[in-house]
Amino acid sequence: MAARGAKGSSIPFRGLLVFTFILFVAPQTFIPALYAFRISLVTAGFALAVYVLERLSRGGSLSVTPPSVRLLFGFTALAAASIPFSRWPGGALDVFTDELLKSLLIFVLVANTVDTLRRMKLLIGSMTLWSVLMSWSALRDFSAGKFDPRGLRIHGYDSPLAGNPNDLALILNLILALVAGLYLGTRKSFKKSVLLAVMGLLAAAVIATFSRGGFLTLITIALLILIRRAREGVGGLVFLLALLLVAALLLPQGYGARVSTIFEPDADATGSATARWDTMGFAFRMMLEHPLLGLGLGMHGLGFLDALGTWSWTGVHNVYLQIGADLGVPALVVYVLAVWQLFKGLRQPRKWLRGVPAARELLAAGVGIEIALAAFLVGGFFHPVAYHFYFFYVAGLAVAFQQIASRVLSDGPAGEATGRVLGHAFRT
Repeated sequence: MAARGAKGSSIPFRGLLVFTFILFVAPQTFIPALYAFRISLVTAGFALAVYVLERLSRGGSLSVTPPSVRLLFGFTALAAASIPFSRWPGGALDVFTDELLKSLLIFVLVANTVDTLRRMKLLIGSMTLWSVLMSWSALRDFSAGKFDPRGLRIHGYDSPLAGNPNDLALILNLILALVAGLYLGTRKSFKKSVLLAVMGLLAAAVIATFSRGGFLTLITIALLILIRRAREGVGGLVFLLALLLVAALLLPQGYGARVSTIFEPDADATGSATARWDTMGFAFRMMLEHPLLGLGLGMHGLGFLDALGTWSWTGVHNVYLQIGADLGVPALVVYVLAVWQLFKGLRQPRKWLRGVPAARELLAAGVGIEIALAAFLVGGFFHPVAYHFYFFYVAGLAVAFQQIASRVLSDGPAGEATGRVLGHAFRT
């Protein structure tokens, strides 16, 4: 459904699409000559420059500012403020410029340039296409027995988002959730079949990673989809339950034993399950010992070195403890509040959109984004990715959904009054 209002220039959005392709697929690994051109930096920089110039020429603000955006700006400011007090200011500055700041800028681009349902579907569709490529690569390696030196797991995919099997599982789970939103929003049987096949492919690739966190995140997504289908009718629920049963029967050998180490860490022959529990304890103690500013952005690994006397573990595999140990309790509280506001901003407009018959696809897209956000919250307990792109892409889509919904409701039967009420809710 097209929303009324000024649509932004297509150039920054197209730049975002190209950057997303580079981030997911990493074409420079296939064409090494591209490394010299720093194509991801050039593409993102060009898109941001055009976006800023366009905003300034119109005399508008540089970004929409619902509470979630303001809180994430505040979180970034707290991270920057921690740099001078860090255990290693130079290293903290590198983490800020190389990871967090880049993620925040892409978040701003997504939140502001994905300003129509068509653009939202294009971005999600493009990420889905690149994820299919990564999934095919993962399943090919798994079936060919191309594993890491220990012969236990596949390597992942050679890109910034999927360089190891755990990161690969995380990004595939997030995209799977977004695809679920597209699936719920379409009525055409052929499209549903294609999207269902894509979801099955992504889920199979997640399983092929043998990621324990990936498994728990995948189960979370499946449960949320089942709950959604149960509300809409028994037929769809029975069909999905049958698919899950078939999938359970096709799990690869050794997968059950791998997953069981979540609850029995001592049964893990590699020792990684026990080590992760230990590092969580270290990180929690660091947060308690440095509650205000932490050890500095990205610097809790130095605390690990002090505690363990070795670089065997360079950080905790938990987003929340990573933030708490790095930046302190206040920054963690701000981060959690931002996530809460994102959920709130996704749910509020859906109550209004149910009364707009033509908003089916937008409603379903919002459901998919909410499932993806919930998936990240679960996956965040097992990944050290607080400052990377994963969360910020989903957060940007959540904010974009709010803005599109506000404009759609302004076109609805209640007219601009409804849009103003909802817009005020987003700003407070």
